[in-house]
Amino acid sequence: MTLNEYYNLRPKAIYPKTDLINEILNECIKEKGEGCVCRGTVINWVTGVTKPDDDRFLPVISKVTGIPQDQLF
Repeated sequence: MTLNEYYNLRPKAIYPKTDLINEILNECIKEKGEGCVCRGTVINWVTGVTKPDDDRFLPVISKVTGIPQDQLF
């Protein structure tokens, strides 16, 4: 077995927080268009540093998380 084969047999790492950030980001881009929001902005939202300036992102975040819009922030 080569090192590459060994590497490829390793289980995929699971990062639930990173996956959530990526899912919100991807859904925002899908719904609102490329360049509408950056990864750093989504990180600020989920960590409570900021909330969206534009309410058009609230339905997207709510859809991904299952949290009602009025309870997100």
